[in-house]
Amino acid sequence: MDLLQNFSDKDMIEQITILDDIQSNAQHEAIPALFDIYAVPLSDVAVDEMVYHALITLLKGQDAAILSGLGHGSPRVRILCVKAAGENNIHAALPLLAEILQTGNQETELLTEAVRALSKIDDPGILDILLPYINHQDATIAGLAMDKAAASGEERGRDALCSYISAACQDGGTDESLGVGLAFSKLGNFTDDKTIDFLISHIHNHNPTIRKIVHEQVIKAGEIALQCLAKALTTGDKDEKIMAANIIGLIKHKNGANIITDLLDSQEQIDANLKFAAYEALGRIPSMRSIVGLTDGLADSDEMILIAVMTGLNEIYNPGLAKALLSALQKDAGQRARILSALVATRAGKLFTAVFQDGTYMEELLGILAASHNLESITFFKELLASMADDKAAELLKKLEISDHSSGGKSILAADDSKAMLFFYTSALAGMDVCLTTAEDGQQAFNLLKSGERVDLLVTDLNMPNMDGVELVKEIRNSLKLDIPILMASTESEKSQTDLALQAGVSAFITKPFTKEQFIEKVTALIR
Repeated sequence: MDLLQNFSDKDMIEQITILDDIQSNAQHEAIPALFDIYAVPLSDVAVDEMVYHALITLLKGQDAAILSGLGHGSPRVRILCVKAAGENNIHAALPLLAEILQTGNQETELLTEAVRALSKIDDPGILDILLPYINHQDATIAGLAMDKAAASGEERGRDALCSYISAACQDGGTDESLGVGLAFSKLGNFTDDKTIDFLISHIHNHNPTIRKIVHEQVIKAGEIALQCLAKALTTGDKDEKIMAANIIGLIKHKNGANIITDLLDSQEQIDANLKFAAYEALGRIPSMRSIVGLTDGLADSDEMILIAVMTGLNEIYNPGLAKALLSALQKDAGQRARILSALVATRAGKLFTAVFQDGTYMEELLGILAASHNLESITFFKELLASMADDKAAELLKKLEISDHSSGGKSILAADDSKAMLFFYTSALAGMDVCLTTAEDGQQAFNLLKSGERVDLLVTDLNMPNMDGVELVKEIRNSLKLDIPILMASTESEKSQTDLALQAGVSAFITKPFTKEQFIEKVTALIR
């Protein structure tokens, strides 16, 4: 094309004018000449970029020109046409794109773009071409192949992802493998029983980051995952059972409450950590079975279990619960004190109101509240009484008047995604001269520390969403360079998990379940 002769010798203004004219007037006959210009990079990067965009625009709908460019002698032109073939969904390009994949020693960029183009073309034969690239050492190429496998919705796509994960786990490759995490996330596109079973078999994957991804996919599956989770509750190991209960609660489907209450009603002896997880799960599922299961839990004498029960009851409260609560308070003075103490610790406003309206146990409840030294709870219930605008409430409010107190002692940060555990920590530390701040996950705790929050001790759970305990500890030690003592609380029974945490920089462990006294002993030893 005469207009493009000696293009590289022209000044920039003239080059821009020519390219704009060709593009505006859709002069497709200029494509071969533009290929030759683009084959050798121009000295002016901006103009070179304009040539690229002019070609991309002109090539839309020009299948023959794109196919011709795939055989061009310049790698630059071939890469450009590979991209165009994918964008234009050119089925006739399949043999040429497949040939690019089959030739050896090709540039990574060309290979990547060929895989990307193939992944965009809607043809059933492409899946067989791309599946082997799930194992490619280049993360981008492997990721594109995984995308295609997931988008296909076909069994062979699912099986290829599962095979890749199984091989990587067998080789111990989950420690640093982004590919394994990506493959698990892609399995979330499938909802068949085989996929759900496979995901649940990895709910206790030894890599915390991958474990979190697996949990997310099972939760996303929703109700269809419940039967497989029910199986894990009966056949899994200790840690798998706890995680299955947690996930059932997070799915929040009423059928999950049936599964959890069946577990609690079984004659088997249930581990305390599993029982805690079960009651916490019921508190996330609004259903009559949840209410029945939680009210049965009022008979439990374990302090931590009762905190989970009261947290759950307050979350899914309905007026009919008042009668069940008052009935439980009537049965035994010792158990009544434990229930009321848990009510105070969990700041269960709806349950407090039920006790207030009945009146029978209000004096005892206020005595327990005052003796708790839990300033957060006292403040909460004072505000609740003040909001009632009732003479009886005003009278009770006077009994709770206390002098303002701010701790001048050590500062403790507790991170846990369990409301019940955060209530437990607040209650346990109420009698100590410490200032407690709470965070609902590792990311929230990290942000507080990053902002300059003074902390003398971090108490963190291991398994949390957004950022788990191991990730949090790594960030504190490596990014923030803080040497504060860190106490990790966990239900984990596997040594591999504690080893991971120790390597990250944890100072000490406390294994759930534990009493207030055991917790205070650990805390005291670390903040002396």
